Amino acid sequence: MFGDRWEYEFTLRALTPCHIGSGDVEYLTFGGRSDNKTTRVSVVQRDYQGHPYLAASSLKGALRALARGETGETSVSEALFGPAKASTDRSVASRSMGLLLLRGASLDARSTKPNASMPYVEALDWHHPERAQDAFIAARTKIDGRTGTADDHKLFFQEMMPAGATFTVRAVLLDHGASGRRARDFWHDVLARLYRDGLMLGKARADGQGQFEIVGAVKEIRRELSTSGVMVEASSQEIARNAKEIAPSDNDRWPFALTCKAPFLIVDSSREGKGKEAGVPQISAQRQSSDQPLLLGSSLAGVLKARAAWLAKLADLRGDWKSATDEAVGDAIVWLFGDTGQQGRLQIRRLSARAGSMERLTSLKIDRFSHAPVHGALFTTEAFVETELTFELHLVRRGKVRGHGRAEELLGLLVADLQDNGLKLGHGTNRGFGWFKPKGKKHGA
Repeated sequence: MFGDRWEYEFTLRALTPCHIGSGDVEYLTFGGRSDNKTTRVSVVQRDYQGHPYLAASSLKGALRALARGETGETSVSEALFGPAKASTDRSVASRSMGLLLLRGASLDARSTKPNASMPYVEALDWHHPERAQDAFIAARTKIDGRTGTADDHKLFFQEMMPAGATFTVRAVLLDHGASGRRARDFWHDVLARLYRDGLMLGKARADGQGQFEIVGAVKEIRRELSTSGVMVEASSQEIARNAKEIAPSDNDRWPFALTCKAPFLIVDSSREGKGKEAGVPQISAQRQSSDQPLLLGSSLAGVLKARAAWLAKLADLRGDWKSATDEAVGDAIVWLFGDTGQQGRLQIRRLSARAGSMERLTSLKIDRFSHAPVHGALFTTEAFVETELTFELHLVRRGKVRGHGRAEELLGLLVADLQDNGLKLGHGTNRGFGWFKPKGKKHGA
């Protein structure tokens, strides 16, 4: 380990909220909830100073997946990162560590801080003022893994880092002669893929959460061991985005740009209206700032999975399947979206939601049994209007495994449906809220 080496430094910035859990939970009291009960919250991993932290093992695993995801290449990848798991081969080579040494990265002090409008920031500030400077708490609906449907009134809470959080990553690549130089060439390929595709970290990666991009150039320093036994800098350079050409990804990608003229909101469970107080909304939109929506990828993923299941049943009823296969439709959905113990191939990337403005809407409460209006029972909803939603769907092809015939056919049906009809997302879709149409297509068409 003590010898010639290359040292690297680069910055990763979160494009979407991210939860990299420590495995620990805390029980916090949320004053904004009507029940005022203690709530179980999964917390993010932090360093010894209490700052959010990207563990070296997490970075290494994500970079390894990025390196092997398309080509399935193993020999140089294992030289760079080490064997993925214990080998039955007892040779020295099979037990050797990788040439790339990564260090854990703590949150940079200059990172974007959570906005006061984000969910449960006030509650986190009350319990842990120092942590409210770098995280918020997201309430997510529990999804039944078997049916893919939301469990009624079942929320779970996660501490999350906001979009904009940055981390400075440092790595050392050992120079072991010719093998070290081959590993360095491969590492430069990995950095080029990192520029192109970004890096997915933390929980719910397939839903578009925890997406990071590399910011600026990668600094590379060559250090050599002098005759006096001291490491000296021999050269340095910056590896820019276009420093190395790399072929486009083999992954299939479909970009979407949708608009919603009508009100749109994901309900913020941390904000509860107080009775009929004037000017106090009883239902509020989840926000990443005072005038922009906060949309977690899990909300979109649930809608897409439900839509795919509906399209599959429709194709079954109509006999529209073109592929001559006995593959079950349920297996096709699992192949695309994953299940407990199995990662799906369809991933959401570059998810963003922006709104034109926010409005308050007054509605009359309807009795759920008689469907008649309740006299004098008005409530106010705070929602976004003129919302633009953009995202990409990626079909990740792992190595040389090409795919699942019926699953890819179902994906084609889903993509075509989104391109033609858009989707319904968020609260109140039965009342016309959250109806997103392809950008440029007339609403109501």
